[in-house]
Amino acid sequence: MRMRGYNPTGATMTRKAVGPVLRFRSGDTVTVRLQNDLRENGPVSTGTNSYHEPGTTNLHTHGLHVNAETPEDNIMMDVDPGTSFTYRYQIPPDHASGTHWYHAHRH
Repeated sequence: MRMRGYNPTGATMTRKAVGPVLRFRSGDTVTVRLQNDLRENGPVSTGTNSYHEPGTTNLHTHGLHVNAETPEDNIMMDVDPGTSFTYRYQIPPDHASGTHWYHAHRH
């Protein structure tokens, strides 16, 4: 698979473009450890349509009503190459069921 001239196969979990399915219930505390094994960042580019620190990432959820602060869904936090971070999500007891999703990228 190629995206905008970049081949992400070497930069994905288990060489797939999607992560594992996470299942939990309302009221659960969910712990997810993100290990960033992406390559080190190269020189910083100043171009507007270029990759800026492509090895730096974080984990972000959609549809979960959780705290936007660390250690939950802080989209501005950086997980640098060669480091890890453990996210802890407190799922509210009255959280609606459904299909929600998550993905990794740097904001």
